[in-house]
Amino acid sequence: MQKNKNFNAFDDSFQKLAVEVTRVIGQNKDGSTQEQQVEELLDAERKFKETIIKYRQSTKVYMKFWNKVCITNKNILSARPYFRETAKTFSARITPAIKATDLETLKTFDINYGLISFIRENWEGPFPPRAEQLFKRVHKAREVLIENNMPLAINRAKLFFRKVPRSHVTLMDMINTAALGLANGVDKWCGKYSPVFRSVCIGRMVGNLIDEYSQTTLHF
Repeated sequence: MQKNKNFNAFDDSFQKLAVEVTRVIGQNKDGSTQEQQVEELLDAERKFKETIIKYRQSTKVYMKFWNKVCITNKNILSARPYFRETAKTFSARITPAIKATDLETLKTFDINYGLISFIRENWEGPFPPRAEQLFKRVHKAREVLIENNMPLAINRAKLFFRKVPRSHVTLMDMINTAALGLANGVDKWCGKYSPVFRSVCIGRMVGNLIDEYSQTTLHF
């Protein structure tokens, strides 16, 4: 049974993915280091927020975000993925601001691609040109980081796939789950770059894989 499982791991879909990942990483090569890539993303995000909060409409858009969290979702914790802040900062400072509908304080915290996209999608009228330029910078920097680290996500998914009992969950399912964990790691990294960045992303990938596999097992 183990032999068949390993054979299925390397089907046509996996081979095509591997070829595509190699091609994209080749396209992304520009001589920059991972540290420079992370700092580029963080710098673009900070400048986007600094630009957007200069507009009066930013308060209205943050109010829409508050409504999404508190009225639609009815869950303050649903705001957490949108901020590039630690869990401690979210609990001690962001949660009270949300509870008090203190939008001006909410504007002071670092945001990531999730809230940046929400702001852009909920802006009324033409989006400010400078903010649009910075949005494209954020999108590109995030995309490069995720794409360049996809071999790591694939590796972690393969390791996990080989260790757990066989189920209907395919290797490609696990790669998708690990990739989501990678994106989450990229979006939630806080502070200046350090080599720990890689470990944080791995932790998010493995956490996602365990959660997904456990939920699937319980369901069946």
